[in-house]
Amino acid sequence: MEAPDSPRQENVAQLDRYGFIVNTDASGPVRLPTRQAIEKEHSRVVKWTWMLRPSNWCTFHHTPKFRQRVRKGIPEQFRGAVWQKLLQSTVLYQHHELGNKSSYDALLTKTNEEARSTIARDIERTFPSHAMFRASEGRAGEAVGRDALERNLNAFACYKPEVGYCQGMGFISGVLLMYMSEKEAFWALRQIVIDRMPGIFDAGFPKLQVRFKQWNKLLSKREPAIFKALARHSIDASFYTTQWFMTLFIYAAPFEVAVRIFDCFCCEGVIIVFRVGLAYMRSLKKSILKAPFEEVMMTIQHVPLTLEIFEAALELKLKAEEYALPESENWGR
Repeated sequence: MEAPDSPRQENVAQLDRYGFIVNTDASGPVRLPTRQAIEKEHSRVVKWTWMLRPSNWCTFHHTPKFRQRVRKGIPEQFRGAVWQKLLQSTVLYQHHELGNKSSYDALLTKTNEEARSTIARDIERTFPSHAMFRASEGRAGEAVGRDALERNLNAFACYKPEVGYCQGMGFISGVLLMYMSEKEAFWALRQIVIDRMPGIFDAGFPKLQVRFKQWNKLLSKREPAIFKALARHSIDASFYTTQWFMTLFIYAAPFEVAVRIFDCFCCEGVIIVFRVGLAYMRSLKKSILKAPFEEVMMTIQHVPLTLEIFEAALELKLKAEEYALPESENWGR
């Protein structure tokens, strides 16, 4: 996600619904939602308000209907609360932060020297075109998001020193901070890295190596022609899926798509990454089969992952068994 050419030209900059800067000189006026879209969104908000009542949540959030509504997109105002519920980070937050002492505040008194400089460098590249995280000279308060992001990542590096900090965490943490408080975002990050993505960020990236093997298995089964074409060009899965699995498409996809994928990840788990990846590669099939190496790599790295591709991914019938590996290979050994 690139910063705009002139981020400080306030007279031409507006924000989209997610807080990213829109350059109206380049893209024209911001489009307002239609009356039909507003009414549809209101209807969804009413449904989600009912589902989020404690008595309804307990019985409803395991149902196919709930998953269907998540796939349609969680309403913006509910995203933070729903993500926390699905990640089960709310329990951790209540246990560690609502008593007399804050575990997060205690972590902020510590420093992971090994991670600190890397975090500070990566902060500069994390959502540079978002209002929360962009740099602006002489504007007090503009870096609030950056400061919170740096504290979150440093705190996690101290909380789990054997994992520390790794590129990719910043984008996940940044998205969480857009939708919840700093302390809530920390415990949600903890759940994602340790509970939902164990081994992905560990030294040597053991689980990431497993994901590459799983992807190869799935692609060779579902799209053997694409698999063979990539093999012919010696294009390894690690060349193009690393960002998928480490940032859950947050870095690789337009934000309106990435946040929908994140909704599904919180609800369904990593299978959504395989779904979207498969739909994306299918959309590029003609180019991959015909183009030379350089064009294939450019296509995979730069063709946008659209909402249409995401919707196609949701229609794919896919079971985890299709990419599962033998137990002996589960940690990349």
